[in-house]
Amino acid sequence: MTTRFGGQFNIKDMPEDKCPVCGYKINAASDINGNNKVPEPDDITFCLKCAAILVFKDDLYVRHMKPDDLIDVSFDFLVFLIETKNQIIQFNQKYRAARN
Repeated sequence: MTTRFGGQFNIKDMPEDKCPVCGYKINAASDINGNNKVPEPDDITFCLKCAAILVFKDDLYVRHMKPDDLIDVSFDFLVFLIETKNQIIQFNQKYRAARN
């Protein structure tokens, strides 16, 4: 099933899994560019609770990213990963502060 979220992302239902870092339930994914793309093995994703950088396995369940996953990536992509991780952390901090 595909759902439009906020007019921005196409959300794809995924096999239910959990973040290997914090245990947060993961059951959907979207392409960061808003494309109608289904995740593929070795694609990168983020936990929206703890901002862990994750990788889709062959069965589309996730695993924690390992240092070896970064061997062939560009500097710009590393910057993108760090910026995205920081944006998730900042969003979660503001969300928690607003709820208190």
